[in-house]
Amino acid sequence: MVAPDIHAAVRERVHELDESWFAVASTYVSLAQRDGEPAVVARLNAVYAAAVEAKEATLRPEIRLLNRLLRAKDEAGRAELLAQHAADLARRARLVCTAVACVRLTRARARVCVCCAATMATSSCSWRA
Repeated sequence: MVAPDIHAAVRERVHELDESWFAVASTYVSLAQRDGEPAVVARLNAVYAAAVEAKEATLRPEIRLLNRLLRAKDEAGRAELLAQHAADLARRARLVCTAVACVRLTRARARVCVCCAATMATSSCSWRA
């Protein structure tokens, strides 16, 4: 890509970004690294990062968070991401509990909260049927 605004160019073509595109782009980065072309590597990495950003913008928020968690470098990075999204995660978990209510496990004949996976009879889960 020779576009002056990488992000705009990638957003225009986001529908073309699939697994094969990312595989080919990664291969080109590896080849440029092997050939000792730091300027090409930098440009390709910038395009790749813009493509990841544009593609993730089309995903549901929980999938975006999952991708970011998978890319986090260490446990501290994952903990920071979870802390940043704690309120939204808690809200989504409450919605799941409210919408799905409780699942009856036939083997245990116990009601289990789908939010915290605790047995309702012994749980301190705040949601009750």
